[in-house]
Amino acid sequence: MELLPLNSVAEVDAEALGVGPVRAVFLAPEDPSFMLAIKLSYEKGLVSPILIGRKQQMLEAAVKAGFDISRQKQVHLDDLQVIANHGLNMLFNGEVDLVSKGQMSTNFVYRAVIQSEKKNGTQRLIAVTSFWEIVPLKHFVILTDPGVNIEPDVQAKIELVKKAIAYLGLFGHREPRVLALSASREIDRDLRSHLDVKQIREALAADGYNCSVESGGLIDIFETAADKRANILLMPHLVTGNSLVKMDFCLEVKRRGIVMTTRGPVLVPSRADSSSHLVDEISLAVAVATRFKEGFDENL
Repeated sequence: MELLPLNSVAEVDAEALGVGPVRAVFLAPEDPSFMLAIKLSYEKGLVSPILIGRKQQMLEAAVKAGFDISRQKQVHLDDLQVIANHGLNMLFNGEVDLVSKGQMSTNFVYRAVIQSEKKNGTQRLIAVTSFWEIVPLKHFVILTDPGVNIEPDVQAKIELVKKAIAYLGLFGHREPRVLALSASREIDRDLRSHLDVKQIREALAADGYNCSVESGGLIDIFETAADKRANILLMPHLVTGNSLVKMDFCLEVKRRGIVMTTRGPVLVPSRADSSSHLVDEISLAVAVATRFKEGFDENL
């Protein structure tokens, strides 16, 4: 099925509202701000929530958020790793369409994802893939990876780009332009981030990917013609990715992030995110989960 292109968060949100509610598991929703985001998402018709966590803490958070959870499906567990494992098992068994972590360390979720992929026979590199809408340019890009891989070698970078291309395909875009961030033009020596580009380009071409791969800096997106701008940014390492992705605090961009598994999306929001931002991320996951079922790509 051909997926219509989505080019902005407004289009993502409109589609999410049209296809919801989807079945969503929330792991350890024991914080009032996060519980409020679940309430708002439920009231907007985005999700049918399943809450997994410690009974008393969830209830206290719900009371503070003004959310009556007595009618919502709940699973009461105490151990955070068990909570994460249970939620990912539900996703991989097809019982739910998406998973989101709440008040727990992301490491528990990453372990559960890796364990589920391995059990499913699809153990692969995992990555946080962030969606940026650059408002002044009316352009969106996908950033990979700002959250998991500390210093990926060239083979890991090839896999990261493949995942980003598949993710981009879920938004209906089939002609990716990849920009590998590198400062090689500004300093008098070649960096690995620049030298890797040739090998990445050749590997993708050998595997049948029709895309351009260049190296450069973030400013290139702003200085390049609209039809030439990159729509995938490849980070040289986690420090760059983690710093850059948070620049929505000082740049006019709209950010949403996701981890794509071979069975659907997993949200790993920051515990410092506001309720409104959490609703935005849930909205993205709803649209992605629906499109994933319609346009499955094995590279995800």
